[in-house]
Amino acid sequence: MAIGALGDIAFEASVFKILTFDKLKKSGNARWSEHSIIGEKPKLEFLGPGLEEISFEIHFNSLFNVSPEIQIEKLRTYRDTGEVLTFVMGNKMVGNGKYVIQGVDETHTAYNQNGKLIKANVNISLKEYE
Repeated sequence: MAIGALGDIAFEASVFKILTFDKLKKSGNARWSEHSIIGEKPKLEFLGPGLEEISFEIHFNSLFNVSPEIQIEKLRTYRDTGEVLTFVMGNKMVGNGKYVIQGVDETHTAYNQNGKLIKANVNISLKEYE
């Protein structure tokens, strides 16, 4: 049972697989232009809404049928190629649903006896595409 997805990374919790995230944070700003006026305070002009930003932490653990190395490599590739991804929670698009990955911040928390990554937390930062 998938509870959401970012591109082809499905977030789910089932008896077969656990891939979840937490600490989801959304932020957005308005866009304003400031016009200087001689001898007076500047005047503001509203230009419209800015692009939304989202960040969250994903937990990868090979004990729950998720390969941290494969999933992290997917995220790096999405970031480095500028691929536009859909972000869905339940059956609803988050915002307009289109985001790019701005940042991938990895914390490797466990390796097996052969040096293979088996557990990691990744902080993802997304920016609305349009």
